[in-house]
Amino acid sequence: MRAGLLRTSLRFLTGVCVGLLGLLSLLPGQDMVRTGFPGPLEHFAAYAGSGAIALAGYGLNRGAVRVIGSLWVYAGILEYLQQFSPGQNPALVDFAASAFGALCGGVAVFLLWRWRARLHWDGGITPSSRPRTDFGALAEAPFLGGAYSRSASSASTSPNMRGSWLAGIDVVTRR
Repeated sequence: MRAGLLRTSLRFLTGVCVGLLGLLSLLPGQDMVRTGFPGPLEHFAAYAGSGAIALAGYGLNRGAVRVIGSLWVYAGILEYLQQFSPGQNPALVDFAASAFGALCGGVAVFLLWRWRARLHWDGGITPSSRPRTDFGALAEAPFLGGAYSRSASSASTSPNMRGSWLAGIDVVTRR
């Protein structure tokens, strides 16, 4: 699928998610069909999915903080408006679950982007070129009490080894 078509599809799905969140949040209490899960878990799941889709569709152009922040504001507005819907009661715990869900969905997409960018930067991983991780070097790392240490600058000069993008963790891989 072309990148432009995928981005357009994700942006359309973001609009659908926002519309469904609004509709389901403001639906009168007697018309609601519950899943059987606790309310905060429903809020978390709905906003995690919406946050992931929204960040995937808009994140590169609009910024992750702006996209997730917009969902937080939207969740707050919907919680406030629930006091005007019969049978609905606004709750701070529901807002917190919604905000945390949006954050977790956004972070999941962000980490997936980082992982894909790293694979692309390394030239991709194919079954014949998959790097083997040397876990012995990880066990000797200073934060685990071992004497092994190397800087990120030495990792970039060695053609056979590279450091992890995770701060404070130095995983050595061999090709």
